[in-house]
Amino acid sequence: MALYNITAKKTGTWGSVHFEKGMSVEVVLQGATSSSDSIKKVKEAFLNKYSLDIEHLHSSTYLDFEKIN
Repeated sequence: MALYNITAKKTGTWGSVHFEKGMSVEVVLQGATSSSDSIKKVKEAFLNKYSLDIEHLHSSTYLDFEKIN
């Protein structure tokens, strides 16, 4: 398991979801950041912190995944 800081790379709007560059969450992930379990945890973290459903924004195009430990 590793702690990741996930940060929005740019400001934008996807459908009704508006996000700002720099929005970030910390999440403990096990395995690859692209696994379905990891994606679910990242989505839940953004939903809990910002009330933001990032259903279509979880790729590396929009988010930066930085491994903290």
